[in-house]
Amino acid sequence: MLLLSPFMSDLKPHELAATLELSLTESSRRAELEEVIELGLATFITVGNSLLEIRDSRLYRDTHATFEDYCRDRWGMSRQRAHQLIDASEVARNLSTIVDTPTHESQVRPLAGLEPEDQREVWNAAVKSAPNGKVTAAHVSRVAEVIKAIPNKPEAPRLSRKERVEQAWQDIGRIFRFGQKSLDAFRASQRITDAEALEFESLESDADKLRVRQAIQNNESFSEAVKPLAGVDPKDPIQKLHTKTVRNDGFFAGQVGEFYHAIVLGDRAALEARLKGWLAK
Repeated sequence: MLLLSPFMSDLKPHELAATLELSLTESSRRAELEEVIELGLATFITVGNSLLEIRDSRLYRDTHATFEDYCRDRWGMSRQRAHQLIDASEVARNLSTIVDTPTHESQVRPLAGLEPEDQREVWNAAVKSAPNGKVTAAHVSRVAEVIKAIPNKPEAPRLSRKERVEQAWQDIGRIFRFGQKSLDAFRASQRITDAEALEFESLESDADKLRVRQAIQNNESFSEAVKPLAGVDPKDPIQKLHTKTVRNDGFFAGQVGEFYHAIVLGDRAALEARLKGWLAK
């Protein structure tokens, strides 16, 4: 029997069917990804990438309630093993610009808990110091322990707000591919305020920044451009919000849980606070 998450248990039958059913595009994509997994179980990068997409896009949802159930039934794989492969593929992607890249999943497993910059530092050191040029998981693990034991570098001097704003605008210039003249003109147009420039620089990844750039180039305001990244677009139905919750490892579950909690308690003030910024239905 297919178990439902709390977010989906109150949906009407036709709404539930529409939520669980895969589109033709999704079904085709899942088949492609499963073929990659089936033919390449020894190729950890492609397998990890395929598992990641199946998990994040919830392409298992028409047959299984959870990603864990899907991995167990379809691949005889524990949730822990699936996430090891996903983590390994993400580490390998971070190391892809290095000449000597990993060839086995076990080599990158010791790097999974490190920051991207530290992953590259440890891997480079492990490659250079590997006995007879053979990089084993045990050697990578030892190098990681040695580097983690090195005292942290002194913190950089704290920048003033003015300096942080200037730094943020340089980041905007990098993402928008502006020369200094174009950047100065864009800044003078006030399409983005200094406060928004700081928010832009703090976005999680360049991929997010590029999405914001595209939206702004399409004449959206900065607040409109970043709204989808926050996962609380007022137009989002609850099904889509649930998908974002799963995709972000539960980050939005807290927001949704607090919302329902306010409803159950009948706390009008709390409910109005949670609804602030959402469009009236």
